[in-house]
Amino acid sequence: MKRYVFNINIMLFIFSAALFCVLFYVVCDLYKAFLISDNAVVSTDLNVTLENLLTQNKIFSAKDFFGELINVYNNIFIVLVCIIGLSGIFGFIYIKNRTEEQMEEAFKKYMNDEAKIKKIANDVLEKHFKDELNKQSEERNDLKERVNALESSIVELEDEKNHENNQFSLEIKDDKG
Repeated sequence: MKRYVFNINIMLFIFSAALFCVLFYVVCDLYKAFLISDNAVVSTDLNVTLENLLTQNKIFSAKDFFGELINVYNNIFIVLVCIIGLSGIFGFIYIKNRTEEQMEEAFKKYMNDEAKIKKIANDVLEKHFKDELNKQSEERNDLKERVNALESSIVELEDEKNHENNQFSLEIKDDKG
């Protein structure tokens, strides 16, 4: 498609250049053949002949000639602007379609590689589960430490209670005895 758009642009440029050359040649021939100065000094017979040619629209004055010349170049300019605009539109459409095709190809290539997708998914899931297991094992270890601390506190309290009971019972025996 890129080569196609490039070829169209070259053909339009060649056509425009050829059109310009042909119109320039035609205008130059008109200029040489029919241009008469408004200030020309002519004899009376020639004057009558020129008036007849002017009334029959076979000859132009300089003012009419340059008016027509300006119209011709104006038309050429408009045609060239339209050609450039069309080539710009074709270029835009080509670039847009090409970009969309490249994106679709890249997406299909990525999606067709199932092993790669599965590996990425497995890696993500494995990391997530390892993080969760580490977090749970840390929580479990914290709970075990608390339970051990509570058990040791309970054992100490029981030992103190037993020690106090033993001292209390010894005091009672000493008082009785």
